[in-house]
Amino acid sequence: MSNTIAIGDPVSSASRLAHRAKLRGYSVIELRTFDSKSEYYSRNYDPRLFDGMVEYRGDDAMALHDLRHVEHILIGADSSVAIVERLNLFRGQLHNDPEKILARSDKVELALHLRAAGLPVAEQRYFRSTEARQALQYAKERGFPQKLQVIKPRASGGTNNVLLPTNEDEFLTKFDLVANALSLYARPNGGVLVMDYVSPAESVEYVVDAVSHDGTHFVTDVWTYQKEPLNGTPAMYRSMKLMSQESAAREIDFAFRMLDAAGHRQGASHIELWKTPHGHLPVEIGFRLPGLITQVAADATGLDQIDFTLDSALDPEAFHTRLKAHRLEPTNRAAAVVFIASRRAGTLAEDAPIDDVKALRSYHSSAFKAIRAGDPLVLTTDVATIGGWVALCHERTDVVEKDLEFLRSIEQRLTDVR
Repeated sequence: MSNTIAIGDPVSSASRLAHRAKLRGYSVIELRTFDSKSEYYSRNYDPRLFDGMVEYRGDDAMALHDLRHVEHILIGADSSVAIVERLNLFRGQLHNDPEKILARSDKVELALHLRAAGLPVAEQRYFRSTEARQALQYAKERGFPQKLQVIKPRASGGTNNVLLPTNEDEFLTKFDLVANALSLYARPNGGVLVMDYVSPAESVEYVVDAVSHDGTHFVTDVWTYQKEPLNGTPAMYRSMKLMSQESAAREIDFAFRMLDAAGHRQGASHIELWKTPHGHLPVEIGFRLPGLITQVAADATGLDQIDFTLDSALDPEAFHTRLKAHRLEPTNRAAAVVFIASRRAGTLAEDAPIDDVKALRSYHSSAFKAIRAGDPLVLTTDVATIGGWVALCHERTDVVEKDLEFLRSIEQRLTDVR
C-alpha cells in the first residue's frame, strides 16, 4: 500500500480532515459519491487538496479497482457513510460491526437497532412515497393533529425537509413535498419517516462528539442545542453552547450506548439525543465529524476531533498518547455557536455590521452568506439556508453569554432584506 488515503465526499469539516492528512505527508484522493454541482458539495470544498479523484457511480467493483493502491478509505460527509463502509467491508478493513452496517446510514434501520438494544426510541414509521393516506392514518392513530407528528426523510441532514404539519390537508401536502424532494445530497428521498414530535420547550437536546478506536469511545466535546419553531420548521437551530463533560455524564453514557447499539467501533461520531422529563431519547447519529464546530470545539477543550479521527485510523499509538496528555492538562473554556436566521427572502437592505461582530470579546470565527447591500438571502428553513453563523470562545462564560445576546439583538440587521 502507498502512503495514500481516500476520503468520501471531503466537504464541510471533512475538507479539514483532508488538509490535516496532507500535513501528515499523505496523498489524498477525493472519493466523490454525489453530484458536485450540489450546493452542499461546495461547502469548504477545495480541489487543490487532492492528488486525484475517484467518482463513485454505483459500481463497487470499479471503485475498489480504482482505489486499490489506497491505504485507507475514510468517511467524510454523511453522504459517503454507506459507500465507504461497504467498500471497507470488501477490502477487509471494516472495523465496525458488519451486521449493523445499514444502521449507520439509515434512520429507520438505526431506530430498529437502538430499540433492539433496549433503548427507548420515539415512535416512528416509514412510508413509501405512494403511501400518503396510510401515513396520515398512522398519524391519526398516534393522536394527530392534537399530538403533532414530524415528517422527514430517512437519510438526509441539517434539518433538511424536517416538517411539522398541523392539520390533515397540510400533512398530505408536506408528505408529498418530502417524498418527492431531493435530500441534502441531491438524492431522491423516495419516502417519508413519520415520528412523534418532541417539543424543544419540553426537552433539552444534546450533541456528543466522540472518536472511537477498537470499540472504545472517547468524547471530545458536548453541546446543548437551543432550538425553536421558525419559518415552518418545527425545531430550527438557533444556537449551541459547550457543556462540561462532568455535567453531561449521563448524556455521555447514553450516547455510548447508542454507538454500541449501532455497532460503531472506529472513527468519528456526532450523536444527538434528547433529555426529556421521562428520560433520554435518541435523535440520531452522524458517523462522521460534525459540521462547523470542529475548530471552536478544539480551541475550547484542547481536544481536536479531526486529529483524533486521523489517529484512530492511521496512528493508534498517537491516539492513546493524545488521550494521556489531555488528562494531565485539560483545557476548559466557554464556547457557543450562534446561527443567524433570515425571516424573509430578498436582497440585503444594507451592509451587514460585520465589524461589530468581529469586535466582540469572545469572537472566534464566522461565515455570512450576505455582507453587502444587494447580496441575495433566502428564507431560513434549515441549516443549509441559514444567513450565517458566529462562533464564540472565551475563558469566561459571562462574556460568551453577553456576546450571544448581542448577536441576537442585531440578527435582523445581519439579515434585513428588501
